[in-house]
Amino acid sequence: MVDLKFVELGDIAEVTMGQSPKSEYYNTDKEGLPFLQGNKTFGFKYPSFDMYTSSITKIAKKDSILMSVRAPVGDLNIASEDLCIGRGLCSLNMKNDNNNFLYYLLKFNLPNLLNRESGTVFGSINKKDIETLEVAIPKEESIQYKIVDILLSIDNLIIILKKINHNLPIKCLIYILLKSFDFLVNTINKFKIKVKRLSYPLINFKNHIMLKFNIRYINFSRH
Repeated sequence: MVDLKFVELGDIAEVTMGQSPKSEYYNTDKEGLPFLQGNKTFGFKYPSFDMYTSSITKIAKKDSILMSVRAPVGDLNIASEDLCIGRGLCSLNMKNDNNNFLYYLLKFNLPNLLNRESGTVFGSINKKDIETLEVAIPKEESIQYKIVDILLSIDNLIIILKKINHNLPIKCLIYILLKSFDFLVNTINKFKIKVKRLSYPLINFKNHIMLKFNIRYINFSRH
């Protein structure tokens, strides 16, 4: 059985809000650092870059978690290199350097984060909203790394399937991801983690994916 503790996100992660440089410093000649204003070029896990800036305002270091803070709030990617972030993004870094765990933790808690959106037309969240978000994490860091190993294997499976068959519909890939939760549960059991204590964030994550890709129902096996 794993012991969980409830903490505010600001207790375990550093949050840097983006700040946009003046547009006169933007370029497409790769001068300066890659620049992201928002989530426009977000990929499955890593962004692509079509804009650069020679005036550096706020830097997201390589492997930082990138999160959109303006509509659509909560989209996540990981910085593949140092880059400059505009006001549509923030970067987050786990204080114990386990940014992969932070990435999945944010995905699991996305519904709670979206509840903090403000604005009637264009939703947004601020630094306080992010830092005061309450999350449950395993007390033992070793368990956090084990969870990351499991979820990374699922992400890697999706990437491999995409490379094998580009014609495979994205819903099929997402279906495979969700069905892989059976594997996730089995593996967690091997680590003697009490699954019910983790069921809430897993269900949140599953529901978010199903809603995003309009998948109506997945029948998970029960353990």
